[in-house]
Amino acid sequence: MLRYDIDKHKYFFIQSWGLIPLLIVIFIDHYYQGEYVYSIIGGIGGISFLLNTVRFCLRKKFSPMLGLVGLVLMEYAFFLSVFDFALNVFPRVIICGVLLFLNLLFVSSFKEQIKTFVYNWYSGYPLRGWINTIIYEFYYISVFILYVISIYLAFIIIFNTYFSAYYEKIYDFAVFEFQVILIIFFFAYEYIRMIMVRKMLLKEIWLPIIDEEGNILGRVERNESFFGTVKYLHPHVRIAVLIKGKLFLATNDDFYAICGENKIDHPFTGDVFYGESLEDCAKRLMHEKIGKKLDIRFLLRTPFVWKNRKRIVFLFVAHLDTDDVFINSEIKDGRLWTADEIREYISTDKFCDCLVDELDFLEKIVIPAYNLKK
Repeated sequence: MLRYDIDKHKYFFIQSWGLIPLLIVIFIDHYYQGEYVYSIIGGIGGISFLLNTVRFCLRKKFSPMLGLVGLVLMEYAFFLSVFDFALNVFPRVIICGVLLFLNLLFVSSFKEQIKTFVYNWYSGYPLRGWINTIIYEFYYISVFILYVISIYLAFIIIFNTYFSAYYEKIYDFAVFEFQVILIIFFFAYEYIRMIMVRKMLLKEIWLPIIDEEGNILGRVERNESFFGTVKYLHPHVRIAVLIKGKLFLATNDDFYAICGENKIDHPFTGDVFYGESLEDCAKRLMHEKIGKKLDIRFLLRTPFVWKNRKRIVFLFVAHLDTDDVFINSEIKDGRLWTADEIREYISTDKFCDCLVDELDFLEKIVIPAYNLKK
């Protein structure tokens, strides 16, 4: 499902699609020199745009790239007819290259406005972080093409002015074959970059977005949830460990900890990943720390908010006779704490706020029940 969500939109963000109109003009200009060339270019653009409009009316689907190609071809046909007098000095493809340069310059000049528009368009979409990454790639390629086209046009204009009469074959190659090679290179380079970006995004950790009842509404990248402006609600698993009526606690150095890193907390705590059940998450947390699964029992579910983090906490408990399972584990500074010891040091801000919220429940219900059972 996640791969489908990402791949479904992959071609929309390939900036090189904007080079298709130039490629069409290159081939028409090379193989057809008739008087109706402007009508052919504009006609192809009009048909593309019309097909897209009909598709939208009939199926409520709109292809941005098909519409873009149609509009740009009509733009080329219009300006080629207006600046027809310049064709005595420069070929059509050079004029189209200048128009492409101006289009890219326009896109680059209004980068923030276009980015804001697209970002707001996907404001309710759970993959906003992914959209932001793709927009960055879009503008990277846009600027890259802008620089290369600038150098190419400068070379062609100078060559056409001073050397074309002496090196006609080189000039013809530069105007036709080299442009085609350049466009193919842009497509290949950008497509390879997009493949690498998608692989990177698929390795990203995704968190489920839930409502107050625990129903899954969507998913979001973990970094987007932690550093973005929207406060998403996620499920969070915590496992308290009781040993002889005391709580085993350790410093949590996880950057994504529920109360920030370097706070004293339960040894096993973490967000539920997308696609995991609560039990799967608990099992993963224990295997990451001690390499084995403990017998746990569900205690309670409670909401928790800390800074930009909003969670539904699912608290479990594990009863152990000794702390041997923590020897040679990833937990290096854990020790047993009584409830009184924790209360004595609460004011020092050493403990996770979520643990402080749970302390009354653990002290008055869970620990007495454990002692009574013993």
